[in-house]
Amino acid sequence: MKLLLLFLTTLTTLSITFSYSASNVILANDATLPQLIKTPGKYTFIDFYADWCRHCKKLHPIVDQLGELFVDHPEIQIVKINGDAKDGRKMSKKYVELGYPTLLFIDNDSGRKVEFDGDRSVLGLSNFIQQLSGVRLQREEEEEEEEKEEEKHNAKKGVENITQGGTKDKQLNVLDKNKEAVNEYGDVVILTPETLESTIKSKPFAIISIGATWCNFCQDFKGTFTQLATKTFARDTGSGSLPGPLVFGQLTIDQFENGQDVNVKFNIKHYPTLLFFKHGDVNTPTKYTGDKKNYGKLVNAINAYTGLSRDISGDLKVGAGVIDKLSDKFSADMDPFKVLQELTESEKLIELNNSDDGDGDIDVDVEYYKLILESLIIDSQAIEIEQNRLEEILHKDIDKLNGITIDSIRKRQNILNLINLDKRKK
Repeated sequence: MKLLLLFLTTLTTLSITFSYSASNVILANDATLPQLIKTPGKYTFIDFYADWCRHCKKLHPIVDQLGELFVDHPEIQIVKINGDAKDGRKMSKKYVELGYPTLLFIDNDSGRKVEFDGDRSVLGLSNFIQQLSGVRLQREEEEEEEEKEEEKHNAKKGVENITQGGTKDKQLNVLDKNKEAVNEYGDVVILTPETLESTIKSKPFAIISIGATWCNFCQDFKGTFTQLATKTFARDTGSGSLPGPLVFGQLTIDQFENGQDVNVKFNIKHYPTLLFFKHGDVNTPTKYTGDKKNYGKLVNAINAYTGLSRDISGDLKVGAGVIDKLSDKFSADMDPFKVLQELTESEKLIELNNSDDGDGDIDVDVEYYKLILESLIIDSQAIEIEQNRLEEILHKDIDKLNGITIDSIRKRQNILNLINLDKRKK
């Protein structure tokens, strides 16, 4: 009788194990998981699940397919652990923060941990593992999985496709057109690892967003990033024949076989990552470490890095164009000729142009200060005359002016208002 009970217990245990685990997937527990994630030279992908979780049940066959995909890559360990079981609660409590299922990638050698937050499909998960491990599956394997995913999708959408009419080729043409429209929309440059460097060097400042297809937040952030480029900083990216000092670029890293090289070069550990580049320096960018969900903080960070002066709506902030080092030289009793001589000395100009004051067009603003001084030498009322002229242009012709021209006039008004001699009498 005891032997019979032992046999039945063993059989039940085996049946449970096989129902939740394929031959290429390791079923771990509290005792074995620490050993698995410490094995040198391995990458471990862990599915923390619970028996009562219906999302977990849907995920089981997908994780099993991952095990099949990476069967020829022993450096990849696909692991499951039941957080609802007594011998799995300790490890689950340690690693599960929000709930089940939790999908975690661990680099055993470095200890780096990345939680998956994306499309829980075979393709989404395999891309995630490939991107973080550097392991590349053969294209045939990926294409087979793509076909399986497409077959499932078509089966669900079959009736819809029939009622809508149109062949697969026609549907693909529509998708291609949409893709082109997205790529051409606004001023976000869609990058490849090969075009990254030339794009950075194309403008004085480059703001680059690096993401991945499996990253849900990356997809959400695309809208924010596009708004930065096409609304808030639209006038600074330039359009047509009007150049701007700023370029926005977007790179989806796991779409390219050599995408991992970009990760390594810039030590990217999280997605999306925002990199700020200055003056064509492709090797030492500044990483944005602030809140990517706070639009105001993003705008302020770009302003601070580039010297631009935009508010959220894209208008200029109060004081845009003003260079304090130059404005401080103006006073009621100054000699405009002497101050002009100081400014025209090459060393002075170099020092000012290399400073962080002012905005992205600081050289233009410096020239305007010089022009004011030249006018004051001829007419002591030059500032008031210029103020009236600019005000009249905005009053009568603002509908005829483009945004960049309006910006230029606003900056000049800011400078004139600050250095007005009547306001700077000592």
